[in-house]
Amino acid sequence: TQSHPSVSFFEMPIPIYVKGQGQDTTFVFEHQFSGQQFTASVPFTIDSVFFDPELWLISSNTLITSIDKIEQISPKVTIYPNPAFSTLNVSTNEFLKEITVFNMEGKQLIQTTLFVGINNYELDISQLATGNYIVEIRTNTTTVKKKLHKINK
Repeated sequence: TQSHPSVSFFEMPIPIYVKGQGQDTTFVFEHQFSGQQFTASVPFTIDSVFFDPELWLISSNTLITSIDKIEQISPKVTIYPNPAFSTLNVSTNEFLKEITVFNMEGKQLIQTTLFVGINNYELDISQLATGNYIVEIRTNTTTVKKKLHKINK
């Protein structure tokens, strides 16, 4: 809204910074009329939203009165069992594109590229030593990282 009735509305870019699950992004919306609403897709669950994060626009008497609840639209990705012995099941409500396993130093140990239309996959992890790993799952819309604990029987 206008800061004072004597000031006419003018178009301006509005930066919005969002973060959650160790990820973040900034959107810049082109504000063209009073009351305009915007929608954006975010590939992670948002836990914080910052309007004008670098304080370019906000005046000393600005008040944000409300914000709509943000609906979570990120894909559900599960790995099981965890801890795992010889195989790891990866399941998602989207299509899987790639599964990569890294050790805790970031070295890539396993990489599997999948065909279109697969949303469940059984990954052979029998060659991995006992320990902790990061499993990176790439779907058709996002990338999710999960912790894996590998055990030997």
